[in-house]
Formats: sequence, C-alpha cells, structure tokens
Amino acid sequence: MRQPPGFVVKGSEDKVCRLKRSLYGLKQSARSWNNKLHQVLVGDGFKRSEADPCLYSKQVNGKRCYILVYVDDLIIASEEEKLITLAGRILERNFEIVSLGEVRNYVGIEVERDNAGDFHISQRKYITDIVKSAGLEDAKSSPIPIDVGYFKPNTEDKPLPDNTEYQKLVGKLLFVAVNSRPDIAAPVSILSRKLSNPTQRDWNELRRIVRYLKGSINLKLRLSNRGDDSGLVGYADADWAECRNDRKSNSGFLFKFCGGTISWACRKQTCVSLSTAEAEFVALSEASQEAIWIQRLLHDLDEDVQNIQLNEDNQSCLKMLHTEKFSNRTKHIDTKYNFVKDLYQSGVIQFMYCPSEIMAADLLTKPVARVRVQQLRRLNGLED
Repeated sequence: MRQPPGFVVKGSEDKVCRLKRSLYGLKQSARSWNNKLHQVLVGDGFKRSEADPCLYSKQVNGKRCYILVYVDDLIIASEEEKLITLAGRILERNFEIVSLGEVRNYVGIEVERDNAGDFHISQRKYITDIVKSAGLEDAKSSPIPIDVGYFKPNTEDKPLPDNTEYQKLVGKLLFVAVNSRPDIAAPVSILSRKLSNPTQRDWNELRRIVRYLKGSINLKLRLSNRGDDSGLVGYADADWAECRNDRKSNSGFLFKFCGGTISWACRKQTCVSLSTAEAEFVALSEASQEAIWIQRLLHDLDEDVQNIQLNEDNQSCLKMLHTEKFSNRTKHIDTKYNFVKDLYQSGVIQFMYCPSEIMAADLLTKPVARVRVQQLRRLNGLED
C-alpha cells in the first residue's frame, strides 16, 4: 500500500507499506472478512450450506440455528431463543457487534411480523426514496408498470442524449424487482436491455414503473407458517418472439413454498425459438434448474421436499415430455429436451397443465393490461 498522506517517511517516499492485516477499502478486504467469519462459525460447529455459501446452520439437541450473512449484516434464526443467544455470544467474543433485536429492516428490505406469525416483506421506504430522487412525488400514479404496446415499432422515437440517469434508475428498480416485487420484474428486465442506447420512450416507461410503484407502495409479499402442504410449486411461462429486433422470447418463472412466493425471475432467452411450444420448453428448462436449486437450499434448511410441481399452460410443450418420439420441429432442442425429460421420467419434478387464466408466471413474461395486472399480482402473492 502507498504511504498515507502525513505519514510519509522522508527519504523513502518511493517505498510502500506491507500490511499485516486487511484494511477497509482494499479489494481483498471483503474476502479476508468472509474467511475470518467462516473460520469462527465453522469452528463453533456451524456448517456452510452447499446451495448458498452465505447460509450457515447448526443442530443442537435436535433444534436448528441458522445464520444468514450479507457482508457484515447477519440474521440469526432459530425456534429456540437460547440458540440465538449462544450464537450471538460466539460473535461477540470474536467481533464488535451491535444487536438490533428482531429483524425489521435487512439491507433495504422491510420485514413485518403480525400476531399470527406471518411475515410481510416490502420495500416502502426504498420505493419512497426512488420516487423522490426521480422527482415524481406529485406525479399521477400509473395502474400498469409498462405500456401494453411497448414492443410495437416507433420510428419517431429519439435516443436519450445521456444515459447516466437511465442506468442509475434501472439499478434502483432492479433491487426492488428481485427482492420484493415480482410484478415489476418483467418491465425492469425489458428496459434493462437498453442500458447502452435508451430512447426517450424507454425513459418514459422507466418513469412509469416508478409511478406504478408509487401507487402500489403498500403491496407486500406474505410468508406464512400456516401455509398449505403442497410442497414446492412452480409456474413457468414464455412470451414467444415478442422482441422485434432479434425475435428472442422471454422466459418467466415463479415458485411458492407452503403458499408463499419465494423465487421469481424474468429472462430473455439466449436462442431464437421456432415455435411457441419451443419457447415454453426453454422456459420450462430454466424453471427446472431453479427448482432443483431451491430443493437443495430447502434441504439445507432441514426441509426435505420430495414433491416438486411445475405448472405449464402449453399443452404441446407437455406432450413433448410424454412422447418417446422426435419430430422435425423438436429434434433441434435436444439438450434442453433431454434435461427436462430426465427430470420428468425420474419423478424429480411433476409437470402439470395449468390454465392460462391462473398462470402466475404470465406477469413475468410480457406487458399486460390493467385488470390482468391486478389479477396476476394476487397470484404472485402480493397483498395490501
């Protein structure tokens, strides 16, 4: 490290310092901190999750204690108060820590717990800050997050002279979309593809998302300990060739566990699908990968999920799983076909038909109208 100002040794100005320990701000400091924390936790009997390296667990007399790590912000959870206290003492012996009590706000995510024991996840304060920074406090709220006709060609659209503010706003909205609001995941994903060359229309649609969040700021994800016993249930959907530029499709999936929404995503497919069924099959493949990972994560949380149900609204896609024959229209998707079909034949995942009217992942694939938005966000687990 260069000698800091005010502490430069005269006559040795060209020399550097050799550090005996990490300092805040160095590129290796984060790794050093994580290694130290890992050493402390493992030394006390905690085991790191194979599915998520930021999750640790320990079993004492048949009871589990979990520690979730986000840099130096930690959550300790257990059904036994004593185990939480013991874990806190372990950290106190090795680090200077501040205990904030029951979790209320974690890395910008607000957590509320009602009298029934249900958890409600939201980001109201963070959204309020976005609205203020965008200068939209007095703007009229929008009933939809993105215009239904966004993908229609517009030859009069002009490029933004500076994309800096556009990129900043996309980053802020992404944090909301991936943590608490599946209803804006598709719009934010679609508009994030224009980071290098946004147009005035893209900027207007991005600000529409902010106005939509302003009008729906009280929506929360509910996670209940009184949910059903349906196990892990997923929904997969695709919007075929909607993008006019390259004709690549959008994939969307959403997963619920015991009735509560725990995972969702909207992604642009990397290949051009030649039919709706093929686009749906690609989406099914992506959702299956997520399902396997969630199953592993739940196993590390002492929840052995044997029943995984993945819902699909395209009959042709499902028929491809049930047949032993290749056709001229499907043989080119061999890799994804065999991956999903292997999961089906081995019984790891049950693939079920789901009517389009109740396909929860539909909101994660494309812009939809106002009434459909309201219907689908309820299916996504969002409540006032």
